[in-house]
Amino acid sequence: MLRADLMVVGLASVLLAVAQPPARLGAPAPDWTVETAGGERIKLSHRLRERKRDAVVLAPREGELPPRAALEESAGRLGERDADLLVLPPGEAAEGVDRPAVLLVDAGAVLRRIENGRLPAGKDLGEFIDEWRLGRDVFLTACARCHGDDGSLQICGDVKPLTGIGNRLTAAQVYERLRPGVLGENDVLIRGRFHKRKEVEAVVVFVRGL
Repeated sequence: MLRADLMVVGLASVLLAVAQPPARLGAPAPDWTVETAGGERIKLSHRLRERKRDAVVLAPREGELPPRAALEESAGRLGERDADLLVLPPGEAAEGVDRPAVLLVDAGAVLRRIENGRLPAGKDLGEFIDEWRLGRDVFLTACARCHGDDGSLQICGDVKPLTGIGNRLTAAQVYERLRPGVLGENDVLIRGRFHKRKEVEAVVVFVRGL
């Protein structure tokens, strides 16, 4: 009887893992089991509820997990930005994530950014979240009047909803749809507003996560 019970529990665990939704930009993040920089295992949803701040999630391949000291140093850098560093262990199933990868999950548990094929550390991790936050600030200032804070509005002219756009278009395609007027190496004109190129590139990052 005990053996049968264990088999049922094991099967239930497998079914729960299979039931996890794929990772999609702008959608609730799957409730993966993640690790803190210190090695503590915890459910992603629980960590976000507990900390109430954005999280950068590293998804290494087997054998590519950075040294613990490096993880703790990177966690300290993100902590200065009021963000957490988490690790998606290689053994945790993650459909839609092409390891190695780095992901950004906001404080509301929505997956906002996925970059497959790289595993940044240190300063690069800070820039990964800084760029998204810059894009959010610019979007809320310059774009939300027509698009809404969450990109769902379509009240101005030819404006269409932006929600889910990152799952349909590449960053280059989103940038092209902004119809930017290039004014120099660093300046861009969009809808009659002047922006720095890095601001526009950051908006593209943010918009793809709506």
